[in-house]
Amino acid sequence: MRRKRLLFWGGLALLLVGGTVAVLLILLFHEPAFYARAHVPPSKERRDVSNQFFFRIGELIDHFKEDGEFGKRKPWTHNFPAEQINSYLEEELGRGELAEDMARRGIAAPRVSIDSDRIRLAFRYGNDWWSTVVSLDLRVWLVPKEVNVVALEILGRRAGALPISAQFFVDQVTEMARKKNIDVTLYRHNGNPVALLRFQSDKMRPTAQLRRLELRPGMITIGGAPLEMITVSHNLGQSLRID
Repeated sequence: MRRKRLLFWGGLALLLVGGTVAVLLILLFHEPAFYARAHVPPSKERRDVSNQFFFRIGELIDHFKEDGEFGKRKPWTHNFPAEQINSYLEEELGRGELAEDMARRGIAAPRVSIDSDRIRLAFRYGNDWWSTVVSLDLRVWLVPKEVNVVALEILGRRAGALPISAQFFVDQVTEMARKKNIDVTLYRHNGNPVALLRFQSDKMRPTAQLRRLELRPGMITIGGAPLEMITVSHNLGQSLRID
């Protein structure tokens, strides 16, 4: 009788452990619905849309160059649809140095989804025989009264459906940003890690200023103006003020 009781409880314990492991595996290999929807199948249209994003991001970068050609005498605004971003990620991160750098970090197939209040970023993490989809919910905004400082808050982070630590992603963001001469300051807000990204931190006087960072469903809008234009406009406003 005692032996049967031991076998019963032993079998029950194995069943519980096996069930727990199975549930954890299901949660770990869960694929968020937005990640599947964000996939853009290979096609000539995907290549064309990817090229459009590459051209537009080149224009955006050019605004901050001292010898840039775009937007030197007027404000500028650029719209980046999620489809363009994902087409570029599908096309460009499958080859070249950028793909190799991502592969060394165990990252592949990144995709984004843009809502009105956050950006959702997901990617496959792992190797050929084992991988899971890691997803991040990010809130971004321009820091008031600061020049070219963008706040990036990590709201949620999961491997499959399991919550994970944000430290790995904070380290990755910090490393990649500083390689691009972007100064990073870290702090916590409501328990969430926040990175303050200061662009053109290596310049005493920035060449342009970000004035707009707006999220809409499926779209991110970035706008700004040459710093000289902003300074002139500010000085003119001061001189016309009536005391």
